[in-house]
Amino acid sequence: MAESNVYIDVKPSEQLHPGTDQVICFSGIAFGSLTESIPSKLKDYKATKTSLKGFFADELFKAIETGDLKLYARSFIGNMNGTLANWSIETWNQVVSKLDVNVEESKSGKYFEYEGERFNLPLAMGLAAYTNILVNMGLDFGNIATVSNSKIDKLNFCLDNVPGASKAGMGLMEQISKLNPDLVQLWKENMADGMKFQIANLGKWMDVDGKWKHVRYNPTLKLVDWIAASCLANYYPGQILEESKNITKSDLKSIQSIWNILEERKLARAILLDDPKFITLIKEHEAKKSSEKRD
Repeated sequence: MAESNVYIDVKPSEQLHPGTDQVICFSGIAFGSLTESIPSKLKDYKATKTSLKGFFADELFKAIETGDLKLYARSFIGNMNGTLANWSIETWNQVVSKLDVNVEESKSGKYFEYEGERFNLPLAMGLAAYTNILVNMGLDFGNIATVSNSKIDKLNFCLDNVPGASKAGMGLMEQISKLNPDLVQLWKENMADGMKFQIANLGKWMDVDGKWKHVRYNPTLKLVDWIAASCLANYYPGQILEESKNITKSDLKSIQSIWNILEERKLARAILLDDPKFITLIKEHEAKKSSEKRD
């Protein structure tokens, strides 16, 4: 049997600010020919000069169009004051009394201290939301792996340097997943057919020459950053335009084209967490679980 990596990134960041009307896009990519076909000078989307964003977007589009760059992509998009905030609050309510955390209140806000590190409220909420996203990513990519390559029985989720960039940050997410009964059950369902999962915060990686490099030089994580930006540009173009104020309409269209061609070829799918249809599915699932518990 074999294992494969799933590279995951979040835009604009892992922090959740329910008081804003911004959205967060969690994107993951896996399978196919990745590193070899990524433009060698590609930088993170945000680190790329505004004047060059259209150029690199066109390069990625061409690589996908010709088949040189092959991948599957999934994105989960939600309003910071919507489903993600609800998931985060519900998750914290279920686990905070079981976690070995100190909750501090100060003039600058609320903080959670875990394993010697302090997490402000937006980051703590964001990490709780992230744990909910990962279990859903597990379901989607587990299904894709089964269909695309029956030999894959393990998926490694490589997270792009979770803030707090730390062992403590990953440890906190792991404990939240283990202590929340809903997440525990969902992971069991994901592994019911024998698929195994490992989640890691990618701080360093080894290149083809066997040299260890910082995560910011990893070409696949640069690629997933662009995939997240392209998905966000399609569904919430105003947020991308706000981030890159001088971007042209032509460049925006180029950025959108990356996600468009993946969707057209059924290689990508976006799950809109605040879509009424999705919310109805969640409520039906929760009702079913409640009924099963009563029985």
